[in-house]
Amino acid sequence: MQKKGRTFVALVLTCCLVLGVSMAQAETLSGTAQGFGGEVKVTVTMEDGVITDCVIEGDQETAGIGSQAIEQMPEKIVAANGVDVDGVAGATITSEAVLTALSNALNGEAASQEGFTPGTYTVETYGLNAPMTVVVTVDESSITNIEVPVQGETIGLGDEAIAILIPEILEAQSTDVDAVTAATYTSNVLLRAVNEALTMAGGNASMLANNGLEEDTTAPEDTQTQLVVIGGGAAGMTTALHAAELGVDVILLEKMDLLGGTSVMAGVGTQAGSSKLQLAKEDPYTADEFFEYIKGLGVGVEEKISTIAPVSEDYAHTLAYESGAMMDWLSEGLGLPMQATAEHSNAHSLTSTEDGLFGEQLVRALKKKLEENNVDVRTANRATEILMEDGKVAGVKVETANGEYTISSPYVAICTGGYGGGEEALEKFAPSRLGYVCTAAKSSTGDGLLMAEAVGAQIVNAESITYRTIAAGVDNVGGAIGLHNAPSAGAIIVNKEGKRFASEIGDDEALVLGIQAQTGGVGYVIMDQAAMDARYDVSGLYIPGTYENLFTKADTLEELAEKMGIDAQQLVATVEEYNASVEKGVDEAFGREKALSKLETAPFYAASGKPSNHICAGGILTDGKAQVLDADNNPIEGLYAAGETVNLAYHPLCSALTFGRVTAEQVAQRLAE
Repeated sequence: MQKKGRTFVALVLTCCLVLGVSMAQAETLSGTAQGFGGEVKVTVTMEDGVITDCVIEGDQETAGIGSQAIEQMPEKIVAANGVDVDGVAGATITSEAVLTALSNALNGEAASQEGFTPGTYTVETYGLNAPMTVVVTVDESSITNIEVPVQGETIGLGDEAIAILIPEILEAQSTDVDAVTAATYTSNVLLRAVNEALTMAGGNASMLANNGLEEDTTAPEDTQTQLVVIGGGAAGMTTALHAAELGVDVILLEKMDLLGGTSVMAGVGTQAGSSKLQLAKEDPYTADEFFEYIKGLGVGVEEKISTIAPVSEDYAHTLAYESGAMMDWLSEGLGLPMQATAEHSNAHSLTSTEDGLFGEQLVRALKKKLEENNVDVRTANRATEILMEDGKVAGVKVETANGEYTISSPYVAICTGGYGGGEEALEKFAPSRLGYVCTAAKSSTGDGLLMAEAVGAQIVNAESITYRTIAAGVDNVGGAIGLHNAPSAGAIIVNKEGKRFASEIGDDEALVLGIQAQTGGVGYVIMDQAAMDARYDVSGLYIPGTYENLFTKADTLEELAEKMGIDAQQLVATVEEYNASVEKGVDEAFGREKALSKLETAPFYAASGKPSNHICAGGILTDGKAQVLDADNNPIEGLYAAGETVNLAYHPLCSALTFGRVTAEQVAQRLAE
């Protein structure tokens, strides 16, 4: 038997019939799910099979983004009498959590019938990036199989969340399992789809044979190693892997459930000089040229230091002259198919010959090699403190779900990524960037900066965080997806009043600050179908259909404005004025000179967003050996750092990979002395 359903259907009537909800008295049902910042709880009151009230709690959701879903969705849920409601534009993660929590609430009561109707039930839904099909097979009392034959979730994150959750659901015989951190959205979509399949089978999750996964409550034990690496992104994985290759006993700690961090989002490649691929070209590109290029950015050049970052020239020198060996290691050691020419890049850039995001390929290759080298990788293990004895590193204190433990070690490498999403770190080191959306992974909270500063490390240039012009509050690996390039296809950006307020192309920082000054600090990207096709079908970074859940779609501008809460009359007037300027070839309002094309091809699209913290250029001050420096510019014995947590002043992936290897080599050398 195979039945097919649609996600977001109204479950309430079915649940009332199946669950035996009283038709004569009010009943209160509650459910929870993991949101963007923490747990989201939905409580509904039902009378005579109808939802009469809905209360949503989620005080850890992002203010101005997730909070909008918390505020707006109760009314939608009551009006729809179930889960067949649209989420709030720009708050997709929180919206999905609300709907999952509601589904859990409606599926949490005891059923009147004795069991499920055996068979296979198919639910078609939409994941973060693409359509998802979930196929659930049940017998009278249990789930016997779950398959996801169609999905397009982020490689290394969403797809791994699916692989983790399916056996957990089957073992627990329950949908009450924890979402996978770093892949919350995908987790919630899968769990809710399974709940829907159970409803289609004539029951709910409470009817399952077992109901609960036995938790491992074993307390962690203190241990020791030669090197502790904190953070499982590109920098941390590279450091741990290369250290293991050099014979170092190493433990890799990652506070999330999955490795990858922000690195999985990396686009087309990385940078280097004097790699074998570059030297084999007819016009070779050398480390000398790469060094001069970096100096041109202001790194190591005294008169430009203040505009970029106060890094030392030896840092810049190491970055340039060790990058070639790093690239050779990627192509030969990790087996990544690299090429020395990259579209839209200069000679210092290299990219993969395969389609898709380079970051996904990199993270996948690093994970494979870590497994092959039997590296001790500990996910869901959060480092909380760097231990010191007599001015030297002595180890790390670690927190897990089952308690704390200590790893004794003479060497520690901080590879915790950026800090653009960490309120505590931003408040302490970069208060001007508080309140911005963070485009990095959810794990980018500045743990490394705080731990390093606590042991005397010098934190510099911390307010140097690059902007994304606009970003929707959607979590693809824990952060937001930037929409800042949409204007290059002809899109415009308006405020809540439906008015343009700046040139969309030109000075990104000015545009960001302009958005910040608008009502609610929100901007709205407005696109027509032609702009959508130009931006999201042509770019190699975007697949047709990908990120559709970011956009609200409508046949007319008036309808689009109503859906987005924008002044409809003014939006129409703004678009008419803009189109008239396009005909003249001059943007008379704001002097925009590029990508002037009319917005006139229906349907129309909109996405809301706020200014965002993107790449953190400042951070922990290190030298050319990746050693962390104190206030007097002296190395802290045994403490190293690499990646975006470092004051890097250059492309973070290049720095992460290069100084990850440098850290491993320095530790191996010190241990051999």
